[in-house]
Formats: sequence, C-alpha cells, structure tokens
Amino acid sequence: MDSLTFDSTYLSTQYHRIYSPISFGKKYDPNGDYIRHFIPVLKDMPKEYIYEPWTAPLSVQEKARCIVGKDYPKPGEKKEALDLLFSGAEST
Repeated sequence: MDSLTFDSTYLSTQYHRIYSPISFGKKYDPNGDYIRHFIPVLKDMPKEYIYEPWTAPLSVQEKARCIVGKDYPKPGEKKEALDLLFSGAEST
C-alpha cells in the first residue's frame, strides 16, 4: 500500500520550469518581433536593447522614443509594468 501512495504522490507532483524572459527571448526571438508586436512602445528600440531597454544609452532611448522611467517602467516597477500592459491591451 505504501508503494501505491508513493507512486500516486510522485505522479501528481508537477515540475515547473521558470524561464528568464531576457535569455529566452534572446535565444528564440533575437529580433524581438514578439515584443515589438505586444509592447508597441518598444517597436523602435534596436534589437541589441529590446529585451533590456533600461541598458540602452539615453541617446538610443530618445531616438527610439522610449525613455525608461517615462514611457517604459524601470526594472522592478511592477505597478507601472501592469499599467503599461493593460493600457496597450485596450487599444488592440
């Protein structure tokens, strides 16, 4: 009976993978087409910075018309990120 309990517990346990949105995107969508489609504020960001726009120099951000902290949230600003996502969802 114990082996059945062990087996059912083992089989019901799920394995969750956690992917980094930065490294996963760089590997599978190096041009950032998916990001550009769903986050329009990043559409003009060069591909070198599309997954980490906060690392782009201010001159690059200005040229792309996406200033981090103004048009796009700084890393760790959860509320601003949610506002950005939901404001874009209403217009699509």
